[in-house]
Amino acid sequence: MKRFVLPILFVFLAASFAHSSIVASPPLPSYYTIAYHLETLAYSPGLVKDVNNLSAFEPMIDSNSIATESGVLPEEQICISPGRLRGGSSFEVLEEGKVIGLKGNYRVSYRLLCDRQSELRETISDYSDADLASVDLVRECGFSPSTSRIGCVIVLTKAEPYSASDGSGPQLFLIFFFTILGALVLLPLALFFLSKDGSVKRLYAVKFLIWLALIAATILFPFGGSSGIGMLALLTPPLQAVLSLIARGRVKAHENGNARLICNVLLVLEVAAIILLALAYAFTVTYTELV
Repeated sequence: MKRFVLPILFVFLAASFAHSSIVASPPLPSYYTIAYHLETLAYSPGLVKDVNNLSAFEPMIDSNSIATESGVLPEEQICISPGRLRGGSSFEVLEEGKVIGLKGNYRVSYRLLCDRQSELRETISDYSDADLASVDLVRECGFSPSTSRIGCVIVLTKAEPYSASDGSGPQLFLIFFFTILGALVLLPLALFFLSKDGSVKRLYAVKFLIWLALIAATILFPFGGSSGIGMLALLTPPLQAVLSLIARGRVKAHENGNARLICNVLLVLEVAAIILLALAYAFTVTYTELV
């Protein structure tokens, strides 16, 4: 049985790599980022936010998807306008104030503003912004100047052709990420079968079950639905590295060359995962500030 562990492990890693190529291909819709910022702007009346250079691969951008994703305002309080770009060849207005259809893949930018509908026109005037001023709040958005309900304007400020191949960088990163994750999950399982010492087997069984628990929780609560899962994901690599350090001494004392090699490779990958998490966090903070 043990002589088949490494070939089986290789097959699983190859399958994980192939699967990650498929998973990594479709990018997230651009309205995810818009909805993220709308969650803040809906509670910050009069604040303007520019969302720049989003890669829009979806066929349309609509207020219903943004309303559903943000969960802070109903669709009728969100207006999407082509602004000064109206009549351009890159898109078409499918439903006034609600749906803009994109004719291909584009890199798009928006300007966002939320305020009380009775004060929106005055706020736009104060900003002296030509893009926001081009939006007809009554005819286009259906907003009422006599209500104090919040209204959010999302105006298109740029739409440039964008090749799908330009997304290869993020896709390659995801392929690399899923391959590393596959190794982190499967190597403890390989060591469980290769190990002769009972205490070593138990340690690597615990490590494997921790990864399974994290993956199961992520599947049950996708898209960061639980802050507890995010914290668990951040703490798992350091915890796994500590367990590997504990197991390493026992592996050196009781196991053969193959087990020692896999043990060292696993520890290196776990340290690399910690570094990648730190870099990903730094990138996320920087990206959020930029957009």
